[in-house]
Amino acid sequence: MRAANDDRIHISAAGVAAEIDPFGAELGVLRDGEGRDLLYDGDPRWWTGRAPLLFPVVGALAGGAYRLGRELWRLPQHGFARHSQFNVEAREPALVTLRLRENEETRGVYPFPFQLDVTYAVADAALSVRARVTNRGRRPMPVALGFHPAFRWPLPYGGAREEHELEFGAPEPGKVFRPDGDGLLIGPRRTPVGADGRLPLNDDLFVDGAVVFKELASQRVTYGVRGQRRIAVDFAGMPSLGVWSKPGAQAPFVCVEPWQGYADDAPLPGDPPKSRDLFDRPGMIELAPGQSHAFGMRVSLVDA
Repeated sequence: MRAANDDRIHISAAGVAAEIDPFGAELGVLRDGEGRDLLYDGDPRWWTGRAPLLFPVVGALAGGAYRLGRELWRLPQHGFARHSQFNVEAREPALVTLRLRENEETRGVYPFPFQLDVTYAVADAALSVRARVTNRGRRPMPVALGFHPAFRWPLPYGGAREEHELEFGAPEPGKVFRPDGDGLLIGPRRTPVGADGRLPLNDDLFVDGAVVFKELASQRVTYGVRGQRRIAVDFAGMPSLGVWSKPGAQAPFVCVEPWQGYADDAPLPGDPPKSRDLFDRPGMIELAPGQSHAFGMRVSLVDA
């Protein structure tokens, strides 16, 4: 279960402080040097998450399941890491590493021996998150991973909520996708990103759920109000991105989600959903026995 505030792990450096919950290895608090909150607080009126870790899949699976050969395995959307208790492996004033390995519960939904190490570090008014996955087994292992931070909307730096936007680091003329009622992707649709690389944020944008970029040219997105202090999210090596807020009621957060992997496509109208082989799901990385792969994200403040 989610840790009480006193049980979170506190790390800090000049210009930034963070709190991490060992349950889910989830970032629970992110503050600037003046103590202003940048991360959504998980108010259950809108959404109880803050920054869940998505592993070993990202997004929903067709039929809620995947195949390995002739076997069918059920796995919830975004996997199980966000509902798992991690062990603290290393702890310093400005750094913490948490670890999850396979156990009886994970083997029932994902039959692979693995190690997931998540390191949070703060320095130079920035937070870096590094997730390293290792195949501890004797056969190839498919894996995906995603980050899901929910930032305050509006940010505490001035400007109205409707003035907030995302600015992409490169032109993004490609198509986007949207989830259906089961979280499977529908599309392609025209991108809402302008030719100037800017995506204005408003509640209408999320009426149909998340905006999903399967393939992204950018490796950085800047969030906030032009002319004010903003947040930059850097995600080199993460090829996909989701942007989401709770539809409807002026939710006080927006999620900027770098992903390796994404949901299955929705079936054609009238067709039943067909579960895919886990190795063939979109964006899955295949790790050989003993092989590791690192995924990373960095959150920093950008002055006007």
